[in-house]
Amino acid sequence: VPMMQSSQGAINLLEDKNWVTVLAMQLWYSKPPTYTIADALNAYNMGYSAEECYAETRKPSYKHALATETKPVYDLRYDLLQLYYKRTHCLEDTLNQITHTSDPMDFRLSWLLLQTISALGYRHCS
Repeated sequence: VPMMQSSQGAINLLEDKNWVTVLAMQLWYSKPPTYTIADALNAYNMGYSAEECYAETRKPSYKHALATETKPVYDLRYDLLQLYYKRTHCLEDTLNQITHTSDPMDFRLSWLLLQTISALGYRHCS
């Protein structure tokens, strides 16, 4: 339970924690052992979009990501977790270099991920 009530008001146990820490703490401490990654991601998404937001946004770790006008930019690790449990997750979003570097011309990791993901049988990249 990330939000606890006290006589002084609500206490956010996950305040100032990055999204990876929040997700890990949900998996390890606040959910049953049978909880899957998909369940944890859904719980994190609900916590992020709840009225009393207790989770930090899924920004890339370098913190200088510029959101595009049509879609927000998420951390590469978040996109990979989404792809793990939902095979139809958009590969274009996952392979976008802005998810892991501030250099818009650095395609090295994106290329390596494309090769790895293709070898694993993901073929829905246009």
